[in-house]
Amino acid sequence: MKFPVTVACLSALLAPAAVLGDDRIKVPGDNPLYHCPGDIARDEVQITSVNLTPNPPAMGRDLVINATGTVKTTIERNAKVHLVVKMGLLTLVNREEDLCDQVRHVDLECPIKNGTMNIVKTVSLPGHIPPGPFTVEANARTADDKPITCLQGNVVLENSFFNIEL
Repeated sequence: MKFPVTVACLSALLAPAAVLGDDRIKVPGDNPLYHCPGDIARDEVQITSVNLTPNPPAMGRDLVINATGTVKTTIERNAKVHLVVKMGLLTLVNREEDLCDQVRHVDLECPIKNGTMNIVKTVSLPGHIPPGPFTVEANARTADDKPITCLQGNVVLENSFFNIEL
């Protein structure tokens, strides 16, 4: 299954339901996201907020991701993102990809200029994703290995059949 890494980076939705430390810093907004441990002030992207609709996401329904943040310095080609997605103890994805190839999924291209940006993206979540607890970590770094951002998140996906809004 091909899963856009950018979607995972923005929403950090799908991965293992491992217990993460209490010292994590919550990403502002209606989302299940936390910054990875470390000095987030050093990150090249400062995330202001991420809002997911619906939260939690549901299989077979559209997910709207609205993310706002500030890019401190221009992000050039050859930046990388390492994505780990787990369902319980099972690792579904563990790969590194070119960040510039992935940002095309949210209508951006490299170089990504410094400044404030707002990204709104609607993603159709397939109905065939197995229900259950997922954890994700998306760690993006510049070509010279400076931290862009690192996000972790836990979510329990439920079958949308049982979540019908009347």
